[in-house]
Amino acid sequence: MAAQRQSLIAPSFGNPSVYVVETSSQPTITSDTEVLVQVQAASINGHDTVLASGKTKALQHVPLPHRLGLDFAGTIIEVGAAVNDFANGDQVYGFYTHGAACTHLVVDLSKPNAVLSKVPAGLAMIEAASLPAVAITAIVALKRADTFLEEQGGLRGKTIFIPAALGGVGSVALQIAKHEWHCRTISSASTKKMSQVDGYLGAGVVDQLYDYTTTDVAKQVGKGKVDFVFDTIGKAGDYIPMIRKGGLCISIARLPPGSALKDDAPNAPTQSRVACIGQGVMNGIDSAFRLWAKTSYGVSRLLEENKIKAVVGTTAPLYDLAKIKEKCFDVANGRGGVGKFVIDMSAAR
Repeated sequence: MAAQRQSLIAPSFGNPSVYVVETSSQPTITSDTEVLVQVQAASINGHDTVLASGKTKALQHVPLPHRLGLDFAGTIIEVGAAVNDFANGDQVYGFYTHGAACTHLVVDLSKPNAVLSKVPAGLAMIEAASLPAVAITAIVALKRADTFLEEQGGLRGKTIFIPAALGGVGSVALQIAKHEWHCRTISSASTKKMSQVDGYLGAGVVDQLYDYTTTDVAKQVGKGKVDFVFDTIGKAGDYIPMIRKGGLCISIARLPPGSALKDDAPNAPTQSRVACIGQGVMNGIDSAFRLWAKTSYGVSRLLEENKIKAVVGTTAPLYDLAKIKEKCFDVANGRGGVGKFVIDMSAAR
């Protein structure tokens, strides 16, 4: 029987209930600049579920069937004659626009729709597949804050608030902020997760942690107490009062209109700045690839220096479609999970 590939796809636009696992012929390389990757893990981001829902089809072309997955990790099993940076057996991780949640992936290194980096030694494939999107998002936000606060000495040593300590982006951003910029970090978590934060992120990564289910976090932090807010969950309006004059709020979610911000936070410092990077980082795929190409070395360095720990809350084998759908619903709704949801492609059958 011919070798086969299995892929997670949405044959029609809709929520995760429409997802299926498609079986097709295993691809082969047809160009000297291509490599064939045997994918061992792929993670699901909110961006994947938004595209599959069809909500963006008026703004961007999303062909059907839609192939899910952006982040992946795997092993190169075939290399084109013109490829010099990779060899058979190399373990790689990165981005691919045309559906990384599959067992075999042909990547053309001459095209901008995929970027590969070698997996740092000691990092499991499941962990590697969880990192590209969230690491880029975190690094871009923190570097922008560092630049914005340059006249105040940059981000180093500043007090920052990043909600959702065990969220996909928040968990990585908090670690980088603490270990690279030595920030005083404030975050939030649900009652159940409060006791888990140090275990996942490391003791001392979060200096002050609030239970958002039992307390008004913004009031507890206080007005004008932080230099930088990195809004990872779309509640910038709630957090603006925390910021000192001259401070910054960056959101990866869509910001409310200025009138709403004014109504929600009438006492917010008037000289603070609010910015949204969500479109440029997660929805602008081309820019995401360029960013990964520039930052993957930095991510690998942080991993090798134990300054980032991958946070993977749940995994599922590709053959367990019911569990995949369940967890994709959680990703789409932004509810309840710890870190990233990763599909184990090595367990396909």
